[in-house]
Amino acid sequence: MNAMRHSAMLGLLVALAGCGGAKDSQPTTPKTPSGSSVDATAKQKGDGGEAEAAVGGEGQPPVVMDAAREASRGPGSPESSHAGSGEPAAAHAEPAPKVELAQPIAMPTPAAYRSGEVLAYLPKDCDERVFANVGAMIPADAAAAVGAAALRVLGMKSKEAAVAIAGALRTARDAGFDPFTQTREIAVCGDGDVVAVGLALDKGVDLAATLQRVMVAVGERAGEVVREGSVNVLRNDSGGALAQVNGNVLVIADREADLRPAIAGKAGAAGFGDVSKHLVLVRNREVGVDVLGKGGNLDVSVAVHLSDGDAREAQAHGKEFMAEASQILTKVAEQMEATPAKPLAARVRAIRPQLRGKDLVFQGSTPVSELQAVLKGIVSMKPEDLARMMPR
Repeated sequence: MNAMRHSAMLGLLVALAGCGGAKDSQPTTPKTPSGSSVDATAKQKGDGGEAEAAVGGEGQPPVVMDAAREASRGPGSPESSHAGSGEPAAAHAEPAPKVELAQPIAMPTPAAYRSGEVLAYLPKDCDERVFANVGAMIPADAAAAVGAAALRVLGMKSKEAAVAIAGALRTARDAGFDPFTQTREIAVCGDGDVVAVGLALDKGVDLAATLQRVMVAVGERAGEVVREGSVNVLRNDSGGALAQVNGNVLVIADREADLRPAIAGKAGAAGFGDVSKHLVLVRNREVGVDVLGKGGNLDVSVAVHLSDGDAREAQAHGKEFMAEASQILTKVAEQMEATPAKPLAARVRAIRPQLRGKDLVFQGSTPVSELQAVLKGIVSMKPEDLARMMPR
């Protein structure tokens, strides 16, 4: 689902920077209202400690640790080696392309993020809706661990990829933006057509200019930054764009035209309702999902919308239909037994599907502590095992 591509925490940094743009294109020199020409592999600021920790830290595969050390020196540093050869990277690399980087807008320190704020910047008509209260589900320390796990997996591809991704994360952090620890809420309208990301920034950050630099750091075509009203808009070659519509909300759209209502303050998605108690809400033609936090528990309800034919079959052969649904849950639980999600397997087996009108409903509850144990197990997995679990 395209919405999940935008929403996944593991890909948030690159997804925000790329705005869904083409990945095979070559860097160019876009024209910007105000900019400075820089080397795409210019040395990063900072001591690099964060980059090494983010890529995996002690005990991680050599390629990842080498990448972390190179990222801490800064891409293009004279001390950098190429693919472990011990020779300077410049001896192997093509001349770095020149790009025009937009001058960041001075942004005031944003007010504290308000729950549900992202919904005010989505289109008014959404045939599919997704909302996730990321900050409530994943505390900042756990989010940092998730980010480190993601970088370990991404760093498996090659040393160069690991260095680029670690450098991109440092670029964002140097500007004051950490996509893993500062993301609070994500809301999606349509099949990923428009995504709003709510952030808890510690200081004013021009995210369009920052993410343009992130694109350069990961070797993507640098998008063009243009000024629209009081904000910077980062475009890509596919017609998509992103804009920071207020200090705490970033809106990403597959079509730039869909950004304009948010920039003008004329958006405001209907149909989400009150999300103040939701950790996750999904509404589309096929399914409705509600995850609510109640005390120390998570209450989960999944309603699968049956077709007319399936609904008639379920009503006519209720016992057999429910037995088949239960068998599906049993298979899911068996698959969970071999993963860090094993603590939840027994709870999945205990779910009893119900038929409510034309909906097949699955309901269950689990302590938050069990979910945290699962998350801890996932982020401590070996990179190759974690990669096998991820959607392809």
